[in-house]
Amino acid sequence: MEPNIEELTREYNHACAWEVRHAIDSVTIPWDFETKNYLREQGYEVCVELYDQNLCIYAYVGKDDYFGPIKYEDDSINQAIQEVFDNLGF
Repeated sequence: MEPNIEELTREYNHACAWEVRHAIDSVTIPWDFETKNYLREQGYEVCVELYDQNLCIYAYVGKDDYFGPIKYEDDSINQAIQEVFDNLGF
């Protein structure tokens, strides 16, 4: 018996979520505690978005806002996060 589309979709979502979490961890683990704590205290999070109606992922450090995440202004952090996702082939 073949799995139904709902089951396949659920499994795919779990696999994608695991890869995203793993990629975020690989970027943030080397950061010192002061940087991590500062970002958390200020409400910043790693944001991940799909864009161009395909499976490409755009990742950056941002702060949640009513109209969506506000991009953190440290380009070196954003480049490091995006590089991890690019290396995963997203």
